[in-house]
Amino acid sequence: MPQHELSSCIFQISAMMDASQKLFLDQIESNLQSPKDLALFRMALLATTEDEAKSNDDMTCQGLPAKFVPILEQSVQCFFKCLKSAKPSQNLHGDMVEIKELSRLLQTYRTIAQLDPTLNEELGMQGSHRFLSQIMKLDVHTLDCCRNEDSDNHSQQFGEENQDTVMELQDLACEIVTFCKSFPLVATPLTPDELRVRLPLLFEVNPSTKDREGLSILINQVTTRQSAQKDVGFVMWPSAVVLAQWLVDHPELTAKRGLSILELGAGCGLVGLVAAKQQQRQQHLHTSMCDDLRISPSVILSDFNSVVVENLVGNLILNGLQNFGTARGLDFYQQTPTNSEWVSMDGERLPPVDLILASDIICQPEDAFAVARTIACALKVGGTAIMVSANSKHRFGVEKFEEACDAVQCLSVGKKNVGHMFKAIASTMSMTSGFVEGMALTMYTIEKK
Repeated sequence: MPQHELSSCIFQISAMMDASQKLFLDQIESNLQSPKDLALFRMALLATTEDEAKSNDDMTCQGLPAKFVPILEQSVQCFFKCLKSAKPSQNLHGDMVEIKELSRLLQTYRTIAQLDPTLNEELGMQGSHRFLSQIMKLDVHTLDCCRNEDSDNHSQQFGEENQDTVMELQDLACEIVTFCKSFPLVATPLTPDELRVRLPLLFEVNPSTKDREGLSILINQVTTRQSAQKDVGFVMWPSAVVLAQWLVDHPELTAKRGLSILELGAGCGLVGLVAAKQQQRQQHLHTSMCDDLRISPSVILSDFNSVVVENLVGNLILNGLQNFGTARGLDFYQQTPTNSEWVSMDGERLPPVDLILASDIICQPEDAFAVARTIACALKVGGTAIMVSANSKHRFGVEKFEEACDAVQCLSVGKKNVGHMFKAIASTMSMTSGFVEGMALTMYTIEKK
């Protein structure tokens, strides 16, 4: 291709990615510092509040996939068009703006895939996998610009360099695919409303008095459809919000340095995440950032459902708390109260902790006895467990809990009504499942003798 024709092709390509598209890519890249930054950007794009909806244009309100994938498609198409016309004597990386633009798009896509599995899936459902496949299936040996058997040393050099350039793009596409749970996905774009349902929940947990500092926690619920009783950890329950509020009002419970904490039946993990956040704040008050990197996680979020445990790991990362908390499988029915240790679902025996937290973890009478046995072996002597639960009208079997604690003989139980706390957090209840107006809540405080 004569140089003036190549320049004309470059001009057409550059003109196709307009200023607004480049600005959009700039915005994405500026929000790729952490999973939390990217999640908040997704929420802003989908106009999750009425004010945001008024300030955003119609296309922006369609969400990130609806804007990103067409740019990717356009870039891939123009790349292929010019690639087929280029010759070995032309340096793809040096001459073609589209190579740089496509490389930038793929690097951005790769970072998205690393940071946000949910958004990565949504991009695939928007149709991006088709374009990744096109790049990966490209045979560089069939392209004139990548041939290196030409007797002209100059052409041979560019042919080899062009092969490397194309293969670098293929490597980027392959890296993206490694982060996909399923590939290729059939293009079935989600509506804005469907995308909003998949967004993290933002919980602003503010103290009852102004002299204490509140905090914000992002929660991804499990997007898999709940189909059985064992899937109760897929969603947020009212008692978790109340217990989280209680911890913020009483930071002395969790913010002690070196305190070991276990959340039972963590579900989405709000309570454990609040505890980990308070431990993080305490650590920052007393140590340098270098010391932070050497600490061991002191908060364990546990659940018996493996899908829920995987989601808990993601929520720790989403909130930047992976250095302060970890997630483990724990089945109440595998614990023996005669032991001074508890057993994870992978068979590891772990030492008892200083503080146990739990909310809405009893769904049947047998659960009450299994929970009591678990507390007996997972709690240190002199330690405390705090459990919040709806009453037996809404959580069948919870009425047996005090009897169950008496049965293991080493636990003493106190209780009080905390249903009044719903008034202070009424706006948050819309994000929970199973909330009923006037629901009675009880907080149990269990001490191990």
